[in-house]
Amino acid sequence: MAIYAAVDSNALTYLVNAIGVEGYDPAQDNSGLADERVAMARLFMYGDCKLWVPPVVRTETADIPAGELRDAQNRMTWYQLLDHDSGVSETVIDRRVNELLRHHNGVNDCRLLAEAETMEVACVLTRDDRLQRRLQAHAKIKILRPAELWNSLDIQCAPPHSMVPAPENPLSAYNWWRLPAC
Repeated sequence: MAIYAAVDSNALTYLVNAIGVEGYDPAQDNSGLADERVAMARLFMYGDCKLWVPPVVRTETADIPAGELRDAQNRMTWYQLLDHDSGVSETVIDRRVNELLRHHNGVNDCRLLAEAETMEVACVLTRDDRLQRRLQAHAKIKILRPAELWNSLDIQCAPPHSMVPAPENPLSAYNWWRLPAC
């Protein structure tokens, strides 16, 4: 059964960095984010996850200076992920944002959570520890790191529904994302 998860702008960037940048190698990634990047790639390929990019994240992407990263994030959002609006009125979302702002001063973080709750997704994927620490107790859904969700799925081998790159895809030259066949 598919898992529907909202992604924050950082989780979206981790996915783009992992599978959208030719030559990415987690062994050479000294940022401290390699586990999250690999988790996002594996959730996308193996996890039967439907990743939703909320409106606030799409707005944040539009604020990235023109260039390769913004273009890559837009392509990923438009062609690979879910990017529709919830259909819930702005009044309802704004009311929830204001409730959440009592616990956390990040307006976009509160909007992200409010939008995700209206979509009734299973969780929000983020590595924002402050967002998680301050809002989880007040959230109607889980707030997880990508690696937490990936590890919770306990996927040890490539399931039949895997969405893996074709042999001519540059990512096929690397093994870091691969799981053994079931």
